[in-house]
Amino acid sequence: MIFINRKHARLDTEIKPGDVVSFFPKIGGGYVIT
Repeated sequence: MIFINRKHARLDTEIKPGDVVSFFPKIGGGYVIT
């Protein structure tokens, strides 16, 4: 899986289904793109 920290994510970052986007890395939260 790909873990993306929004703080460092680029607009051209490719997010595929099943990737995990971590919006709150400090608390281990995130969203699984489906």
